[in-house]
Amino acid sequence: MPSDRLFTDEAKEAAGPVRALTMRSLLRVAAAGALGVFAVRILGAALGYALHVALARFLGPADFGIWAFAFTLVIVAGHAASIGFPDSVVRFLTDYIAREDWRRARGQVLAGIYISLGMGAALALLFAGLLIALRDLVPREMFAPLLMAAAILPVFAMQDWMDGASRAIGRPLLAMTPIFVLRPVAILGATAIASTSSDALNAALVMGATLAGVAATAIVQAFAFWRALPAPIRAAKATFEWRLWLSASAPLGLVVLADQAGGFADVIALGFLAPASETGAYFAAARIISLVALGTFAVSVISGRRLALHQSRNETYKLQAFVRTSTRWTFLGSVVLVLVLAPLGPFLLSLFGRDFVSAAPALTVLALGLLARAASGQAEELLVVLGHQQVSARIAITCALVALAGSFAAAAMLGPVGVAAAMALAAAMRSFLFTRAARRLTGLNTFIGRDTFGSARC
Repeated sequence: MPSDRLFTDEAKEAAGPVRALTMRSLLRVAAAGALGVFAVRILGAALGYALHVALARFLGPADFGIWAFAFTLVIVAGHAASIGFPDSVVRFLTDYIAREDWRRARGQVLAGIYISLGMGAALALLFAGLLIALRDLVPREMFAPLLMAAAILPVFAMQDWMDGASRAIGRPLLAMTPIFVLRPVAILGATAIASTSSDALNAALVMGATLAGVAATAIVQAFAFWRALPAPIRAAKATFEWRLWLSASAPLGLVVLADQAGGFADVIALGFLAPASETGAYFAAARIISLVALGTFAVSVISGRRLALHQSRNETYKLQAFVRTSTRWTFLGSVVLVLVLAPLGPFLLSLFGRDFVSAAPALTVLALGLLARAASGQAEELLVVLGHQQVSARIAITCALVALAGSFAAAAMLGPVGVAAAMALAAAMRSFLFTRAARRLTGLNTFIGRDTFGSARC
């Protein structure tokens, strides 16, 4: 969208009513789209919770812990396998469509498919090879679930790329609905079918059902995505810009890997070093309290565009006012959710099974970490929008390393509550570093404080 700097004063005056009408129309469309996206996230959170409760009931704490560890490895490795193409496709494909460069647009689509499937398959083969080579060191009950996890990687990576590509063609619901709504339903359905053909479910059978569910939703999403592509892209002959696309995507992929590894450092550490039953209970607690992130997500749905708009117009006062407003709502939304979820923690954990209630202290500690992260408001979004991606990447990688090191040390010595404390400290460190970077590079204060609750109109 062009900025106001591209219009002369006379042109802006003449075009004022038309542009205002267009802006209002765009805002209505954006608001409707944001509402739909948020509704899908809410529904997805409910379905995800129901899936985890059902699997825990089916499997029990130990087998559920094995499944949680294996699927967590799928999430981390699956996002890393696409080496940043799910993020760079938003930039390149959007630009090519806008310029009607259909040959490069088709090349970008095919490149994303080749990379996600190819790298996913390569990681799967590497992971499976290591498992087989080190079979004597892998607990017997974990071998088959981890082998199934390797098989999931190519389709998971492909679906991760389709998420970004769907957003690039203006279909955010196509990006999110298969992943957050259809996938948990498909996994639960496949698990129910598996339960009818076996006397007792175990982690290996449920990982097989997970493979079936992920594959089914990926196939549905692939057909829907191909039909949603502009017809000229489907008909064009592909032109590839491999050097440009790889150079732009690889750094993004490193940041995604850092975010995923740091975000799941606790489950990974417990999966390696703790009994499977402790891993399962902790995973349940972490999934429950992760609902607090919906407060941050609700604000981020609209914040990026508003931040970019005020910046492009040099509206410094409105930018600072909106930063204060978004910080206030990010933090207050998180506080409300913590005040609801933390007291309900033991009850919500009991729905998984009696043995899961032991993770309630870890849930409370994790809640404090999420509040610490929410205290920085939209600092991360602000840095990216204002062009400080490299700084954001350095902070993300640093905090991921701290989370991994702290989680592994705590898992070995202190158990689940210690791991939760390590994650909370890493979240507080991340919040501090992003707030300080935002203040230093933009002059804007994104941290929650007394001035955040002052009156500000934006």
